[in-house]
Amino acid sequence: MSVGRRLWRLRPRKVRRAVRRRVFERRVCRGAEIEAGPPLVRLGTDYGGWVVPAGLIGGGWICYCAGAGMDVSFELGLIASCGCRVWSFDPAEDSRRYVERLAAATNRLSFRQVALWWTDARVRMYRAADETHCSLSAANLQGTDRWVEAPGRSLESLMEELGHDRVDLLKADLEGSEYEVLEPQAVADAGVRVLCFELHAVAPAKAALAFLEGFRDVGFRPVHRELERFTLVREGVPAAEAAYASERTRSVLAP
Repeated sequence: MSVGRRLWRLRPRKVRRAVRRRVFERRVCRGAEIEAGPPLVRLGTDYGGWVVPAGLIGGGWICYCAGAGMDVSFELGLIASCGCRVWSFDPAEDSRRYVERLAAATNRLSFRQVALWWTDARVRMYRAADETHCSLSAANLQGTDRWVEAPGRSLESLMEELGHDRVDLLKADLEGSEYEVLEPQAVADAGVRVLCFELHAVAPAKAALAFLEGFRDVGFRPVHRELERFTLVREGVPAAEAAYASERTRSVLAP
C-alpha cells in the first residue's frame, strides 16, 4: 500500500482538507486579478508578516489588526517603521498574554480579547486540532469538536468604543470567518485605505472570488497576493504619507 493511501486511511479528514485547500488555492490564484500598484514592502516575519504599500502608511494612521495569534511582528513593524497606533484583537487567552506582554513596552500597541465579528454577540470558537496552538475559528477551520465561547465585536462597535471615526489599515486573519465578517461597503464606510485578509477554503473558490470582487465594487484594488493572502488599496489614497520613506528604512524593509 502506498504512503498516500495509508495516510488517507489513518487521517482521511485531514487529507481531504489538504486536498480541498490546494484545489481552492489554485483556482483562486488563476481567477484573482492583481493590479499594478505602488511599491510594496513586507513587514514582519515570513509567518506573521504582511505586504503593504511603501510610502503610503503614515504616523497618524489608525491600524486594526484582527487575529494576533502568537505572532504580532506585522503590528510591531507598523509601529517601528511607520509610527502607527495599532490595536490588536484576538479571542484566545494565550494570545492575550503574549500581546499584552509586548504592549507593555510601547504605548502604540493595545490589545482587546475579542473576535472581530459581524455583530456584537457571544461566538462559539473552535480550537485547533493541535492542542499546542492557540488559534480559534468560528468556522471550525480544522474540524474539531472542542470549542469555547468568546465575545464578538463588530468593526463599527469597536470604533465607537475606542473613539475612532476611521480605520486607515485593517488586517483581518479570521480563520474562515472573513466571508461573514468583512462586508465590503461597511469596510469602505469605516474609512479603510489598506486592507489585508486571508481567504480560507471554507467556501468554494467561485464564492471567494466573488467576495474579492465585492471589494473592487467599492473602490479597492488588489495589489498583492501571496497564496491566499491579499493586500488591497482603496482608490484615491494619497501617497508619500509614510514615516518610513527614508532610504535607511527602505533598505531595512526591502524584500
